[in-house]
Parts: sequence; C-alpha cells; structure tokens
Amino acid sequence: MDKDAEDKSSVGNRQRLTQTAPISATHHGTSSSSASYHGGYAAAISSPTGTNNNGFSASSGSAGGTGVGTGTATISGKLVDIQECLFEFCNYISLLGEGTIPAGTSIYSEKEISRIFDKMHKGFLNVDDWNVRMQALRLLQSLALGDAMEFESEFLQQCRSHIDILVAQVSDLRSVLSKEACRTVAILALRMGPAFAALADHFVPALLKLTVVKIKTMSSAADRCIRIIISVSSGGSPRLISVFTEHSQSKSPLLRKVSYEYLCLLAALWNTDVLQKHISSLRTAVKTGVGDADAAVRRSARHLYWILQRNAAFQRQMDALSEALDQGTIA
Repeated sequence: MDKDAEDKSSVGNRQRLTQTAPISATHHGTSSSSASYHGGYAAAISSPTGTNNNGFSASSGSAGGTGVGTGTATISGKLVDIQECLFEFCNYISLLGEGTIPAGTSIYSEKEISRIFDKMHKGFLNVDDWNVRMQALRLLQSLALGDAMEFESEFLQQCRSHIDILVAQVSDLRSVLSKEACRTVAILALRMGPAFAALADHFVPALLKLTVVKIKTMSSAADRCIRIIISVSSGGSPRLISVFTEHSQSKSPLLRKVSYEYLCLLAALWNTDVLQKHISSLRTAVKTGVGDADAAVRRSARHLYWILQRNAAFQRQMDALSEALDQGTIA
C-alpha cells in the first residue's frame, strides 16, 4: 500500500472508530426488561464473519405493563432511576479515539497471521525499548482492523498462544504503554465480538487491578476497556460474573464499587439465560452490597437490585430478597 492510500485508510478507521454508540435500556413494567445499543461504527467494527458484534438487542419476558422508557419507574411509591447506572456508551468508547488508529493489514493466509504474531512476540520481548513494544501493540491493532477476522479461528488461536505476553502489556508499569494495551484489548473485543469471551477471562482480572491505581491514565483506560468488553455481545462471558462478584467483596471500596457497576452493566445487557445460571451469586452480591460500609457501593448494589428486579425472570427472587432486608434498604 502506498503512503497516500495508507494515510486515507488510517483516517477512515479513526473516523469510524470514534463515532459514538449510546447504550440505552427500556424496561417494560414488571413483566419484562430489555437492553440494546445501536452500533454507530458498524463499518469499522462489525465482524467480517457475521458475529454482529457491533451491536445487539437482548430481551426477556413479554412486553407488557407500564412502560418506563424515560429511565424511571415508580416502585413501592418511590421514583427509581433505572438507567442511572448504565453509563452512556460514548463515555467509554472514547478510549478508542485517544490514540493513533492504524490502517488495517491485508491478510491472505493463516500463515501470514502466524508470521505477524511471531514478529509481535519478538517486539514484546524487548525490555530495553518500550517504543518497540508500543509498535507491536499497534501491529496487533492493524491486524485486527484488517483482514485477520476472515481467518477468525487462526487469529483466536494465536491470541490464546500469546495471551500471557499480551496480558503483561496491560500490566506494564509505563502508563502510556498500559493505556495503549487497553485500547488494543478494546479493539480486539469489538472486532471479535462473542469470540472474545475466550480471551476476556484472561484480560479482565489484570484490568480490574488497574482500575484502582492512582495513575488516572491507567485506571481510566482499564475501566473503559472493561465496559467495552461487557458490551460487545449479549451472550457475554459468563465467567466474568464470578470474577466481578468475587471482587465486589474486595477490601478496596473503589474496587467493590466498580465491580458492582460492571455487574449492573452486564445485568442490563446480557441475555437472561446467561444471568439465570448465576442468579444465586448475583442475589448474594446484592444482599451484601446494600449493607456495605461505603455509600457509593451501597448505591451501586441498589442499582443492581432494580435492574434484576425489572427482569421478569428474577422479579420474584428479588422481591423476596427485598422483604427479607430491613425496610428502606433497597429503596
């Protein structure tokens, strides 16, 4: 590719990647809940293999009762903000626009993907020059934004084979490199969609540790990256529910708070059948969180309760939990 064509491709990728796609949730009375976001950058992020990872719509129950599309609902005589914890998509997709968006790499065979990963691996091993590691991350971004998704099985296998060294970039002590690694993981998640679930279990624990560091550049990038990972598929990554519920019991108030926020987001966006398998641990998390010593944690735990309560599949269990708690704990 000549330089002019490469520059145009890079600009095109940046324009498409930085378009915002707000998350919204509409809850229909007490008999259903649904959540969706409309992919505003489908041209750049949608999967070539048809996994529809640029947007999704999930729902459960039947649409009935009193609509609360405004984001509020009167429950037990109180006005409850249902959407307050869902966070506009534009607030975290901004991570992708905070850096260079490389041109996509043209790929014609699985062997090419393997050779590029070998080249990246050598770059990541360079401990003397962090710029070399930065270039290796951008090479991975370019691969993901190019034709690699046409060979999704090979691409996923290569990511798995190099997962330890990729996670190490996220945890790098140099903030600019760590942030670029977070951007890279976000691009992978958006391009791979549901297939990224196989990698999410490895990246999220490392990202969670960064959310509480004092360096804002790192903590903000990690936080937004996790939210993007949660949002890429309605099927979610079920193992992450256990990761977040475990960290909701952390000694760190901030880590407890963000863990509840991530649980809120996935409870609103993931399919009911995925959540159903973990409803016991989610119920326990709510029960523990609403009694937390930290006000911000209690608030996020209450948000989680109301999101689950508005899902017809969980309403009875959540109502029973509310009755078992002290009056006013949930409201």
